Amino acid sequence: MTIRDNISEGISIAIRRAEESGQLPEGLLWPEIVADRPADSRNGDFSVNIALKMAKMAEMNPEQLANVILSYVDNYPFVESMWVAPPGFINFTVSPGWLIGQLQTILSQGENFGESSYGRGTNVQLEYVSVNPTGPLHVGHARGAVVGSALALALKAAGFEVTQEYYLNDAGNQIRLFAESVYAAYLRACGDETASAPEGGYRGEYVNTIGNAIHEEMGTDLQERNDEHLQSIETQATSQVIGLIRDDLAAFKVRFDVWFSEKSLFSDGK
Repeated sequence: MTIRDNISEGISIAIRRAEESGQLPEGLLWPEIVADRPADSRNGDFSVNIALKMAKMAEMNPEQLANVILSYVDNYPFVESMWVAPPGFINFTVSPGWLIGQLQTILSQGENFGESSYGRGTNVQLEYVSVNPTGPLHVGHARGAVVGSALALALKAAGFEVTQEYYLNDAGNQIRLFAESVYAAYLRACGDETASAPEGGYRGEYVNTIGNAIHEEMGTDLQERNDEHLQSIETQATSQVIGLIRDDLAAFKVRFDVWFSEKSLFSDGK
């Protein structure tokens, strides 16, 4: 339970006690009690405005109502002082000694601090990044990777069983265009200067680099254009891009449990 929750619960208990003792009218519908952080630190670390909200219904002025409530509040182990401030706020200052004690707890627990069992027994599949394997990552993709990875770590710390998935869009028209573009780069490496990427295809130095790498490995064996050779180009080109993506993600410690191939949905008849 957080400090805010403890303060809210303590105020609720105090209100019930005041009602039972006759200091407050019974039967009032009290709204949710919220402990906020004051804008001015001179008003303490937390402040509750329930007396301002309920003064009219209780037929009391806010400051009087706040004092009645506060008189029934038990001492909190983490509170150094609590008081009523005009026009009816109940303010709390956290004890420095208590805070120092929390630092010792944090240091002793190390990386495990903040973990809980809240999500135990619940499986979560978290899919993120999932950039088409048609080119390297850019900074926008990296941002999504960091946000997704941070969310996965937070869920794990809360006890959830998390599976992180990268969905590979390795089927469809964009992959075909990418394969055609790399094939053109491969043909140029073979000496065909007229070969060019198709309309809507991919351009850039990385396409030439992949085409040249395939040429170094295969020579001119794929130069005769047919479906089999184009499929071979596609497989090798996407594999190289996926390798680049994996390396970039690993460089800032983002790792996936599952790399799911869209193409497998078709090959497996799903």
